[in-house]
Order: sequence, then structure tokens, then C-alpha cells
Amino acid sequence: MKSGDTVDVVFDLEDEIIAVEIKSKRSGTDDLERGIYQCVKYLSVLEAERIVNKKDVKIHTILVLEDHLPLKLNKIKNALNIQVIQKVSPIKT
Repeated sequence: MKSGDTVDVVFDLEDEIIAVEIKSKRSGTDDLERGIYQCVKYLSVLEAERIVNKKDVKIHTILVLEDHLPLKLNKIKNALNIQVIQKVSPIKT
């Protein structure tokens, strides 16, 4: 990203860019809230890059959690329209 931020995972598809922020079950409420705002930031920066580069793609961000999002953060997530996928287990090798 031109902002210098490092997204955990980026899917740069033909017609869509998906930025994924990942938080483990060790993340506390403050870190999970920060993850929500990181998704907002990634969306804004990627949208700006899309405009500058004249790309015709959709931009999405997703917050992926190993655990669940605390209820008190649901209001923030909903107000900012951030997609959250919860209870994702890492692959054990």
C-alpha cells in the first residue's frame, strides 16, 4: 500500500481487491477494535489507489477473528459497515 501499511492478506483479483486483517484469540478488545479501524483505513487507501490508477475494481476489507467479536464492538463494526468473520481456526500442520 502506498500509505506504508502492511495488510495481513490481500487478494488482488481481476475485478476485486480484498484486504484481510487477521486477529488471533490472544487479541484483546482494544486490539480487535484497532482491527476494525485498520479495515476502515485499508478500504480508504485502496480506494484512493484505485482512483489514481484508474482501476475498475471493487474494494472490500474483512476482519477475520480466531475468536468472537465482543458485543460492545458490534456497534462500531455495524456503524462502519465492516465485515467480520468469526471463529476461524488456523490450520494445524
